[in-house]
Amino acid sequence: MLEHFSSVECHRFQDVRFINAFSPAPGKRHILFFPLGNTGVVWHNGNWQDILPNRLFCIEAEAEFSVRCGEGPVDCFAIAFESGDPGRVAGNDYLIIQPNMRAEFIAMNVELAMACLTEDEPRAFRALRGILKKIDQMTMASHIAFAIRHVGPKINVPDHFHSNEYQIEYFAAGAGGIRLDQRWMEFDRGSFCFIPPMVPHEISYAQSQDMDNYSIKFQFVEDPRIKNPPSSPFMVDVAEEKQAEALSLLKKIVGEYTMDLPISPGSLNRLIILVHELKERKEAGGEENSLVGRVKRIVRTGYAGPLRVSAIAAQTGVSPEHLSRKFHKVTGETLAEYITVCRLRSALIMLQNTALPIKQIAAECGFTSVHYFSNRFKKYYDSAPGEMRRSARASS
Repeated sequence: MLEHFSSVECHRFQDVRFINAFSPAPGKRHILFFPLGNTGVVWHNGNWQDILPNRLFCIEAEAEFSVRCGEGPVDCFAIAFESGDPGRVAGNDYLIIQPNMRAEFIAMNVELAMACLTEDEPRAFRALRGILKKIDQMTMASHIAFAIRHVGPKINVPDHFHSNEYQIEYFAAGAGGIRLDQRWMEFDRGSFCFIPPMVPHEISYAQSQDMDNYSIKFQFVEDPRIKNPPSSPFMVDVAEEKQAEALSLLKKIVGEYTMDLPISPGSLNRLIILVHELKERKEAGGEENSLVGRVKRIVRTGYAGPLRVSAIAAQTGVSPEHLSRKFHKVTGETLAEYITVCRLRSALIMLQNTALPIKQIAAECGFTSVHYFSNRFKKYYDSAPGEMRRSARASS
């Protein structure tokens, strides 16, 4: 914790113009605290982060940063100070103030702002020490940093990374694609994605479908009593018999976070255990070894070619009739529908993220006729391929 200060300033901005004009001051460290969320972002360390409710940014001296708030309500405590201590402001570039600490932390920032306004330097230094001590306490403990359930249409998430947070995305409904490092993967109902810190990722949602997904971020400090989270990203389709257990835990965490209830270390521990179980299941085959899982794997890896139910049945060692009945019973859709949907979802991602001609996209996704592709695409997404591409470019 920094303790020896030579100067400190603190302003509470509630006007977008003042916040967007805030910039680095030579030789000073900065702390930006946003009690309210906003549609804007903070750019720092070559990365951007959304301005979520109760998000705090710790910025070192001489580090470049900029703030771009969107329209709507905004609230920001902007602190700038000089110190003879060469250490970091905090062990993390950013974090989210926990619900049970929010009121106290806001009061501490108000105290600092009032002390600066009245030019009471001793009082201001005491308030700043208290704020830094509280930040140290938060960065020294593992905790859930953010948890939300989103139902309805979602905006695509552009390329970014988290410097100090693990991220989990569980999709209870909807479809789309997610890029982890340099690999694009498709997701749909039951997909579970785990993203460690420093892994670049972006998410593309199927625009015509309503999403129902759980997004949780947590910070982890090594503890011999708790198994460390995995160090590599992965995505896996959660088996039907495991979905209820996973959903129950995610709902509990999101509910407690949303209602400002303390989230027990036990919940975080169970979440990390779940991540390991799903990763081990993926590595061992898990759902992929089941009949439906093997069929999905065949389709996902071979949708660009001619796929027939009879050929897939031969690969899995069952009759076409048995395969069709089993697939429909487990998934609620026919195998032919699943093949077409996989092709359409792949085409959507290519339309939104490449400049390839529509005819070439149709061919690479397994459609022998661009006319048939366009008709199926419009029926599924309520938008023609060209219209979908123009819409994606306009929103980027």
